[in-house]
Amino acid sequence: MAEATAKSQAAGRPSEAPDTSAVGGRRALGQAASLLIGSFILDGVAGALHASPPTGDANDLPAIFVGIAASDVWPAAHFLQFAASLIFIAGLLVLYQAAAGRQPSLVNRGGSVLTILAAAAGAIQYAVDGVALKHAVDAWASAAPPEKAGAFRVAELARWLEWATTSYAALLLGAALVLLGITIAHSHLLPAWLGALFALSGVLDLVSGVVVGEQGFSTAATAVSAPTVILLPAATIALAVIAFRRRRAIT
Repeated sequence: MAEATAKSQAAGRPSEAPDTSAVGGRRALGQAASLLIGSFILDGVAGALHASPPTGDANDLPAIFVGIAASDVWPAAHFLQFAASLIFIAGLLVLYQAAAGRQPSLVNRGGSVLTILAAAAGAIQYAVDGVALKHAVDAWASAAPPEKAGAFRVAELARWLEWATTSYAALLLGAALVLLGITIAHSHLLPAWLGALFALSGVLDLVSGVVVGEQGFSTAATAVSAPTVILLPAATIALAVIAFRRRRAIT
């Protein structure tokens, strides 16, 4: 049998054995798509529980604080958002691994590190938003009139810390998505246009991080980040379709 295989290769005919690395990469694409889609679904559920400012202006602190104080599910909603963010990060890491294949580059390794750092920054962000801010706002809402102004300043500081952590988390995730887009563009497993979608989302996150750091959750920050609500799910759906077709091709 070994002699027949050697003769076949010597005659220029390819071996019938499958490329196990390619098969593993295609399966990883499906896993990455599943994780990313799951994160969007869970984040959508959390978003439905999230209090919105009555005025529509997230920088209208007195209005948003009233909504936070009235919310009984604020910590739970942010815990779900945190869980969704971890699932999203896991999907990105699997996608990084699949796109890099057997020869990970400096770009791929650097992007993976930034992705993990983005998860850490996100954990701090949701802790500040879901726990610290809630306690500060509840203390303001229940404070006696003479203590109201001081309690508001504490809650305001918690909100500013949320802006800061959100800004840095967005910067880290944006850089990770840009490097992921570059990795995908140089991958033989995925089309370059898919990498462009992830990279564009990353650029928008980078800009959003800067704007949030300067202006908080302003109208400008919302306008910059809004396209990612479409771009990232669209890229994920495209990834899922590609993964499904590749899986069918090897079965």
